[in-house]
Amino acid sequence: MKVDAAYLEVTNRCNLNCATCYNRSGINRETRELKFDDLLACIRRLQSFGCRAFTFSGGEPMLYRELDALLTYMEDNPQLDFSLVTNGTRVTEPILERLKKLHNLKVQVSLDGSCEEENAKTRGEGNFEKAITTLRALQDAGIPCFAAYVISRRNLSDVQLFFERMVEESITPSFSFIMRQGNGSDDWEEKGLTSVEKIKIMGLLHSLTRDGEMPIAIPGCSYACPLAEEGTGLNVLVKNDGSLYPCQSLYDPAYCMGNLLSDSDETLGNGVRYIQELAQKRREADFGCTTCMIRNQCGKGCIAIADSVGGNALADDGECTLRKAFFLRNALGWK
Repeated sequence: MKVDAAYLEVTNRCNLNCATCYNRSGINRETRELKFDDLLACIRRLQSFGCRAFTFSGGEPMLYRELDALLTYMEDNPQLDFSLVTNGTRVTEPILERLKKLHNLKVQVSLDGSCEEENAKTRGEGNFEKAITTLRALQDAGIPCFAAYVISRRNLSDVQLFFERMVEESITPSFSFIMRQGNGSDDWEEKGLTSVEKIKIMGLLHSLTRDGEMPIAIPGCSYACPLAEEGTGLNVLVKNDGSLYPCQSLYDPAYCMGNLLSDSDETLGNGVRYIQELAQKRREADFGCTTCMIRNQCGKGCIAIADSVGGNALADDGECTLRKAFFLRNALGWK
């Protein structure tokens, strides 16, 4: 097993209850965290598989009860790459002073609107200015950071205004599409995006960034699952009990590959092979592909999206139209 990067949920504690939260952190009533010694054990186990990049999330990692020990570990290991995913509302001055000492860190601040009114639709009232203030403070401290915006139908009309606001603030924006999991699955009809809406947003973002110098993450579509490629380094998820998953989007216990704290390398390897075989079966499936114009370029899409839509990783992921449109727009050039 080869691991390139790991996303670790150090705690399930969160002070918000965002409408797109993939793991429903905001409604947890019982605190579950990785004890710091267990977190270290997970990190060292992942390092034995080649991992050198670690992202710490939650919940809200600023609420992690052993945050001080985690920050000390990050200070003591400059040879590794670290990221923090935060909602930006609990980054205090003492925490900021600790983060300034790290030269191997980048910070993602989740923000889903160009103003208080728009952001509140997803992240609740009273959080926009706190997140913006955090982003400004991170920038002033010279800490690499960006604002991550999850696009749903609720904030679809605000994408351009958000982009323009971030440019004004000299804050790098990043965009992704909502997934049908966790809180995101609730009221899906009013949150989920159609293929037509997605392709329009991709075109808009390409047009907004064509003449700009600010590098941003633009959402695309999944042609194939990288898990189907043997030997490819994994970008794994580790839950707050040490259980290991192939990616952040395959969150159901059915896709657990084992536990870093208790299972052998052989058990973990078997779990990886099972997921790889599942992804390979998907590539061999026929969703009416024999007459498709992009059949030679398409790997049948994303098993996580298929599972979130229909509860079956081998089912149609519903994004065939999006892949065709994306292929054509790329072939003809984004205009």
